[in-house]
Amino acid sequence: MSKGKYQVVLDDELFKDYHKFKKGEKLEKDEVERIKCLLHYFKGELITNIAQYERTGLPLDIALKKKLAQSGLKKQSNEELAQSHTTYKVILCCGRCDFPYVNVTSSEEKIENNLSSFYDIAEKRDKAIKHLRALCIGAKKIVVYDKYFAESGKEARNIGTLIKILPQKKLTILLSAITPNGIQTLKDTCIDWEPQLDSTLKGRHDRYVIVDDKLEIVLSSGFDHLSADSSDFMYVVRVTDKSRF
Repeated sequence: MSKGKYQVVLDDELFKDYHKFKKGEKLEKDEVERIKCLLHYFKGELITNIAQYERTGLPLDIALKKKLAQSGLKKQSNEELAQSHTTYKVILCCGRCDFPYVNVTSSEEKIENNLSSFYDIAEKRDKAIKHLRALCIGAKKIVVYDKYFAESGKEARNIGTLIKILPQKKLTILLSAITPNGIQTLKDTCIDWEPQLDSTLKGRHDRYVIVDDKLEIVLSSGFDHLSADSSDFMYVVRVTDKSRF
């Protein structure tokens, strides 16, 4: 069993749940919920060892035991497995939040599995703009936070990009920085748009596009890098139950 690029370690409780799931055995309601949460995080292949089978009391057939032994997967702790055989160095679990554990069922867990996209210098961002447009298409309120949005030489380009992203329908648009001319440009573009400067949006380094207080699009650098490819750029899409502003 080679050290796979995306192998993952499960704690013993999740390991038992996953074993039942893979065998097609009947799952209790709480087990079903844990599996749903696990699959949100799960990447690649499971990495385990003989000791984990022995701790959990799960059946280990002779062929698999031999394969594990030949791969040196015998007595390591879960922590040792995560450190030596995985890329992300974490253990997926249900009961702990201290590193290296990642609690797949906790809303307080800080290590998340979100959708992200990375663009290197000179790479076109057309796909990113189309993706953000799709994320915004059903919105009733959009918050745009970028304290440099209205900088001289950037605002016109930023507004042009924003126009490409926003749906042409009734929409409240709150911006952390924009000039009166910028507000008028948005109003002239769509009579159903209600753009507003909201000076209470402040105190953050990252840039955000927030959709209906339910979806955050976190931009690694300025909004203008969505249209300019002179710098690298990435964004992360994460579901949230409240707005950070």
